[in-house]
This record gives sequence, C-alpha cells and structure tokens, in this order.
Amino acid sequence: EVFVLPYVDGTNWEYTWFSSPPFGDRPAIIGYPNRSASVDFRVLQSLNKTFNLWITPFSSLESTGFSEWFSNGWNRTMDPEEQYLALSEIIVCGGRIPVVSGLNRDSFNETHFMQFIRLVQENPHLFGQGQFGEIALIYSVATAINVDDLGLPSVFEGSYDSYEGAYYLLADSHRTFDIIVFGDDNWVNITPSLSQLLKYKAIVLSNVVCLTDSQIELLKQYLERGGIIIGIGEIATHNEKGEPVDREFARYFDGGVHTYGKGLIVSIRDVSTSDYLLLRTRYDPNAKSILEAFRKILDKYVPREVQTNLPSRAHIYRFFNYDENAMIFHIVNFNYDYEADKVVRLYNVNFSFKLPPQLEGKKLSIWVYNEDCPEGIEVPYTAKSGMVSIIIPKVSILTSIEVRPYFEHHKPMIVNKPTVYNGKTIVLDRSLTVNSTLVLLNSQIKVMGGVKPVKIEVLPGGTLVIVNSKIFKESGSYYILARKGSNIFINSSEISGAGLFGTLEMGGICIETENAVVLNSKIHDNYNYGILLFNASYAIIGNNVLYNNSVGCAIVKSSFVELFNNTIVNNSVGVYIDKAAIHHVRVHQALLSKGLKPDTGPTKITILRSKVSDNFNLNIVIKGCNFVTVGETACGGASAINIFAYQSNIIKIYKCEIHSSWIGIYIEECPTSTILNNRIYGNSHIGIKIYKCFTAGVLHWLCVEGGDDVTTTKIIGNYIQDNSYGIHMDTEHGPTGYFNHYIRIQYNTIENNNVGIYVNSTETHIYENNFVKNKKHAIVGRDRRATKFYVNYSRDWFLDAPVGNYWDDYTGTGAEPYKIYPGVFDYFPLTKPVKIPVIRDFEGPYVKIKSAKVVWRDKRFFIRIEYIISDESYVAGNSKLTLGGFAVVHLLGPHMEKELEFPWLGYAEGILGPEELTKRVEGVYNFGEYACNWQPMPAEWLRDASLTLYCTDMWGNWNKNDTSPPRIAVLPRILMGRKAIVIHALVLDWSKVSKVQLMYSVGSSWKTVDMAYDESTHLYFARIPL
Repeated sequence: EVFVLPYVDGTNWEYTWFSSPPFGDRPAIIGYPNRSASVDFRVLQSLNKTFNLWITPFSSLESTGFSEWFSNGWNRTMDPEEQYLALSEIIVCGGRIPVVSGLNRDSFNETHFMQFIRLVQENPHLFGQGQFGEIALIYSVATAINVDDLGLPSVFEGSYDSYEGAYYLLADSHRTFDIIVFGDDNWVNITPSLSQLLKYKAIVLSNVVCLTDSQIELLKQYLERGGIIIGIGEIATHNEKGEPVDREFARYFDGGVHTYGKGLIVSIRDVSTSDYLLLRTRYDPNAKSILEAFRKILDKYVPREVQTNLPSRAHIYRFFNYDENAMIFHIVNFNYDYEADKVVRLYNVNFSFKLPPQLEGKKLSIWVYNEDCPEGIEVPYTAKSGMVSIIIPKVSILTSIEVRPYFEHHKPMIVNKPTVYNGKTIVLDRSLTVNSTLVLLNSQIKVMGGVKPVKIEVLPGGTLVIVNSKIFKESGSYYILARKGSNIFINSSEISGAGLFGTLEMGGICIETENAVVLNSKIHDNYNYGILLFNASYAIIGNNVLYNNSVGCAIVKSSFVELFNNTIVNNSVGVYIDKAAIHHVRVHQALLSKGLKPDTGPTKITILRSKVSDNFNLNIVIKGCNFVTVGETACGGASAINIFAYQSNIIKIYKCEIHSSWIGIYIEECPTSTILNNRIYGNSHIGIKIYKCFTAGVLHWLCVEGGDDVTTTKIIGNYIQDNSYGIHMDTEHGPTGYFNHYIRIQYNTIENNNVGIYVNSTETHIYENNFVKNKKHAIVGRDRRATKFYVNYSRDWFLDAPVGNYWDDYTGTGAEPYKIYPGVFDYFPLTKPVKIPVIRDFEGPYVKIKSAKVVWRDKRFFIRIEYIISDESYVAGNSKLTLGGFAVVHLLGPHMEKELEFPWLGYAEGILGPEELTKRVEGVYNFGEYACNWQPMPAEWLRDASLTLYCTDMWGNWNKNDTSPPRIAVLPRILMGRKAIVIHALVLDWSKVSKVQLMYSVGSSWKTVDMAYDESTHLYFARIPL
C-alpha cells in the first residue's frame, strides 16, 4: 500500500490479525496481540492517511469465516478481548472505526464494544490529534522493498524485522515516538523536511541500509543542529536501489559514539532487532536482556520524558491538541492473559511525564478516561523538577490521559424535589440533573459552559416543564436529554445553540421517553438536530419553528408521532424519519431462531399542515417505516430531493405543494405508496420518481407481504407541471428481472414538462390523465411489456368502458389510436380534457374484524375471518375507480420458518372484493385454507402470531384493523395556569378518538366530565368546576 499512499487519502484492505499453526508448506503465523497492528497503522498515521479494514477481530471464533484457524484452543471465550485491543489500536491510530452489524452480534459483547464507541464519541478532542512523540523511528521504504535482495533477516515471512523489532524496543521501553517515512525517490517520493525532524530529540535508524543521498544530507543537517541519531546495526551502506555504495556517513555506525556538529551519533551493534522480535513474540524470557540493554543505552543519551511502572507491553502514545492546548497520552494495554482471553487490568499505576513548553508554568487539569469511564475523572498531581506525577486509578484496555491548563469543573446541580422557577434567570455553569419536577416559567437559562459540556438531563421519573422560557448559551456547549421514563413538556419557549459533536444524545434536544409534547416554540442553531425522538413514541410536535439545525426534527424508532403546523426551514435536512435497523436476511433469520418477531419499523407518523421547505439537502426523509402520511404541507427548495421515501411501506403524500428541487418526490423500494392531489412543479430533474418498487414479497423489511395488485402505488389527482420529467419510472437492470409493480396513474394533469412521463420496466395502467404542452408527452424504455396507457377489460364483469388519456396534440375522433412512442399506443384516446375530480376524502376505510376463528384440519389450520370494511368513498368493485387491489390479510409471527421462503415477511393473502361498486363490504374469508400446496397453514405458524387486515379505498387511503387501546397521558396541571383547575391530556390512537372523559373525585364521590379537543394543540382539556 505504501506505493499508492502519496496519491490517496487512505487504504481499504484486509488486515491479518489472527494466529495460525503451521500447515503443509504454510509457516506458523504468530499474530495478534503478540504482534501489534500499530506497527503498520502508525505508518499510515504518520502520513495523515486513514484506513478502513475489511476484517476486524470482533471474535476470534468464526467471525472471519475461517473457523479452522481458531480450532487449536486459542479462543477461550465468546468475548475474547483481543478484539477490543484491535479496536483500541484502530481508534488511536486514526482508522475508521468499524460499525458492528447485526450479522455478528452473537460473536461479541455489544455493551463492551459500545463502551469504546462512547469513549470516542464523548471525547472527540482526545483523538485524531497531532503526533507528539519525543523520538522518531524511521520507516525506510527503500530498505523495506529490498529486504530479500539484501539478505536482511526476516524471522517471520514478509516481516521487516529491523523496523518492527525497533518499534517494540521503543514501545516496550515506554518511549513516546512517532514514525517518519523515508521514501525511495522512485516508487515513493516522500521525505520529511528538516523542520519536521528537528521536532524530535532523537531519531532511530534500525538497519536502514538503503538511503538516498538527499536523505543523508538531511540527517547531517539534523545532527549539525544538535539532533541525536540512534543507529542500530548497519546504516546507509546502500543507495535507494539497493546498490552498495561507499559513504563516509556509514562509517560512523561502528558500534561507538560520535559527535557530529552539535549533535551525536550513537551506534548500537550488539542489540539484534530480529532476535528481540522473535523472542518477545514467543514470550521468551531471553527477550528481557535485549530490552534492558537497549533501554540502558537510550536512557543514557536521550533522557526519558515518561517514567512509569506499567508493564512493558502497555504501550504509550503521545499526541497534542493544538486547538485546545492539551497534551494527550493513550495507553493501549497489551498485557494479555491467554488462559482467560482477557487483558490484565492494572490499578494505581505511577505515571510521570515532562511538560512541553506550551504547558510549562501553568496550573493544570489532568483527566483520565477509559472505556469503563468515558466521562473521565480528574486526578490530582504533583510537580517537581520539571516532571508532573499522577496515579492512574485503573489502566483498562484503552486508557487516555488529558493534560491541559486548569479549568473549573463543578459538580452537577441536582433537582431532587419539586422546584418552580418563575421569572428567574439561571446562569448554568455546570450540568443540571432533574430527578424530580422542574418547572421553568417565564424564565431563562443562560449556559456559561467551559471545557466540559453542560448536560441538562431528565432522569427516569423526573419531569422537565419549560413554558414561556428561553435556554441559550453564551459560552461552552450544552445539550438536553430526557431519559426513558421521564417526562418533558415544552411550550411557547425558545431553545438555541444546543448540542455538540459526540454521541447521538449530545446533538441538541434528545428525547428518549414517550408522551413528549413540544408546542409553540422556536428551536434553532443546534449542532445536530433541533429535536430527536429516539424510542419516543406517542409524541406531538406542533406550531413550532425549527431552523438552522443540521436536522430540524429526527424521529427514530418512534411510532404514533404527530407533527403539525410546524415551520421547518434552513436546516440541512428538514424531517428525518428512520427505523434505524439493519435490513439483512441473516439478521431476520437470527431473530426468528430466538423466537423473536421481526421488527416492522415505526408506524403512524404524520406531518400535517406544515412548511418543510428550503432545507439545504432534503426536506423530508422516510426510511424503514410504514403508515407515514405527509399532508397539506409546503415542501420546496431542497437542493436534492423534497420528499424521499426508502424501503418503507404505505406512504401517503396528499394536498402538498412540492416544488423547486432536483427531484420532487422520490419513492424507492416502497411498493405501497399513494401520491394524491398534490401540486408538483418546477423541479429541475423529476417531479415524481418511482424506482425499484417491486412486488412486496421480495422486499424483506416490510410490514405487509401481499402480492400482485394488492400492493400498489397510486398517483391520482395531481398537477405535475414545469419539471424536466413529470413522472419517471424505472428499476434496476440485471439478472433479477424485477419491475415496478403495480402503478396506477389516473386523473393527473401533466403539463409543460420536457418529458411528461418516462416509463421502463414497470407494470402500470396510465389512464384518464391530461397530457398538455409537454415537449414530449411520453418516452417508453426498452422493457415495455406491462405498460398500458389505457384501461381495457373486455370481460363481462368489468363495469367501465375502455378509456385512455387526453393528449393535446391528438387530432383524431377517438376511434383512431394515438401513437405515444414507436410501438406504444393509446388505443382509446380522449378528445376532450379529463375533468380532475375534487378529492375530499383523505382518510382510510373503517376496518373491523368481527371475529377470527381458528379452524383445524389434520394438524393444520386456517382462520375464518368475519370482517366489516366501510368508507365514504368506494372501496371495492370491478371498476377503473378501484383498480389495483382491495384488502390483504397478513399473519406475522416468530415461528413461520416451515414452508416459507421468507418467513420474516409472514404470510399474506389478498381478498377479492365484490364486483359491484360499493362503499361497504361485510364478508367472511377463510384465510390460509390453501396456503401451502393447497393445504392449510402449519400449526407452528400460529404460535405468538398476530393477524392484521389491511384495506384501501379508491384513492389509495389505507388503513388496518385497530387492536390496541388509546394511549393517554395526563399533563401536569401547572402547565396551563393555576387560577382555574384545567386538566390537559395527550390522547393518541390508531383510530379516530370518539370521546375522552375525565373522572375526578370530590370528597368521597366521583364525577365525570367530557374533555374537549383543542385543534391548535392536539391536546384534550377539561375544566373542573371549583
């Protein structure tokens, strides 16, 4: 990789961590952690290059797929800690931290792994800083590539012993050092400047036999200015091509000590780096004498800057954070117990170090961090004779020490009893922990933070109420975090400047609890998100203004969330909704093997009557969700996409203004979507893009499996104008043979676009649309087998006559077909424009399962379902109005592996509706009677399963049967005033709530009062007479 490093930002490669016994001609591989990866990683780090590894040792048992290499007793536990040593090296050396997927979660301790991630995320100032070693170790490219030709020792196949052995001699001596690369001026043209070398007290050359003339001149200049060169073995006897040369400089390395200019050359001939590499790797006690001999010489000529009683295999790395004037030590503890397969922890370790000029004479704050304590602890210190000494309470796997100018760090302010601040100004210079009820009324919090962020945290059982108040910062950083089981209510307030780089919870206002209410507030200029709902279902966010955040509002793993009447502008992303789960076949199989039902993702999320516009990249993102509705919302001005839905199901976008982006609406891998009664205009590339919306049966992340025309995308009643492409439908091209299925496009006016509609690899019916003033009305790709620009069912049971579209350049009588594209015709063109209907129904049908009876037949079963479906619009009938499916019954459970190819999808069947047009259907259906080769369903499927009936009306408004009671949360009375007894409640349900009543006691009797719904807040309220 070193040959391409000058031209790339980093490397992406398979790194060998493992050990292996000899086999056939293959020699033994003595690997990790006997030989550390930093030997290689730090070469990349020295060149400011990053790296990404294909394989990391998450577990030494089978995680790499080469299980035979780990069958010799090396692995002692399912959570071997060499994997965390590897992770520590990646972190310290500036690599890309691996993200552990659900595929190998059984091979490691996820909690343990996340400790390291949290250490990095909470303390970004500790990592990725400038190298600050006292000594430089030279990595000679010319010598490395000529190792074999020159017959240099290589005790392990392919090893560069002189470099690797010297690396361990320095690291095991507890010297802080950096790697400096000397190129060969041919393949690798890298040579440091003199100013770079002069940063180091000494330079170590270990059997660097190949040097260029310019490199020798550079080393001479370094010596002349007072530098020290430690030369181990033979130095500079060959040029960069590996050719022997006679140089005076090489004769200084004769085993003696020589003065050169103001500097010193110390030549060591009786220390073998190859021997040390071999012996230390094998834990041979003879390695100790080699280390001691080297250590004695080095200490004599290069006084050490670190003194410690750490064992030799605890390696020290030193960096400097120039932005914050802080010196940083990292200790990676390779002291390993192979029987226990664990790192040996160390306690109360002495650690002394010399201060650099930047910190001399200053009062200090010294903090110690490790994976067990990512928040860090401050430790006392003593200073004497230029050395600072501390006691490290615990050296774990990765320990970090931060030394910086003194700053005050206050203990958190803790609210342990109900507290009300009314009309107060609170200067917050420390964290605030709410363990009871805290009310901020007509007040403000001014954050005056310092080095450490200020955390406003609501603990489980605590309540934070912010009404007509303001939170802002004047210095430092802060964030707000409501933990699971807490309560948070924000109304008529302003919160700004929250968040910082770190863990997800540190990004702004993070809400991890249910029943959150945020109303009538301004939230702006937060570091990451304005509001994050994480596992925070049953929330309302209304009448707010969210601007100048990275993400205005993020909804992750949260269901039953209502966003309404919000203005969300000038963020990078406006609204981001995500399942935050890994969609992989093996993940689903692993869940089923544990008897766990697959997660169907967040559901019942609405964005209504809002302005989500002018967000820089995307306005609305929907990923891995179902039953998400965007309605009556202005959505324009994003540079990329206004609304992007990906790997989701039952998405509805209605009565929206979607304009002035690159793509207006982009639907990918979402087979059941509805785009209804919108105005979509002025998008520079595409108005509506439909891509890879297959039959649901092949999309393994969905909540409803249905097939054929049951899962449909409906594009109905829209005005699609002034785009480059009005509608663009396509799918991947390759061996899969998949195509978009099934797309119904009806009652749209497609006007003044460059191309009205592009369609390829799509099963679609396009009818009763107006194509007006487009440069090209339509382009049809090479896969046109299932594309029809008309409806023509000649069978007796179809209720409507054949019908096509209106084309403004058609001059016929209607009897002649209209040529759309070569080989593609509308056989039933209209001679007059279609009247676009006024659509007022945007609600799904009423769906009820009256009864569901399990019927057994020879140890198999089916379910006899009696159901009612009704709506104000048509729901069924053999008509152009209801083309594209009626209802689907779906069984989902954790024990459906038998006789199903994709058991995590469950099993579904479509119900055929009646032939006549109707708004109400009552029926009986035998679900699963012929599910498996004309037999009923296996008995195993029934265990812990759930049954759902989905239905749509003619407009694509979907619904399902409601099986759960409403969610009710009573809000604290103090929120809305204290003169009258007014009770407010948050009530959310799948169905419309018909009535909410409040019961209260007066003395020994109970009274009941109806609660009224406040449309402006989506809360219910009642007044109790005094």
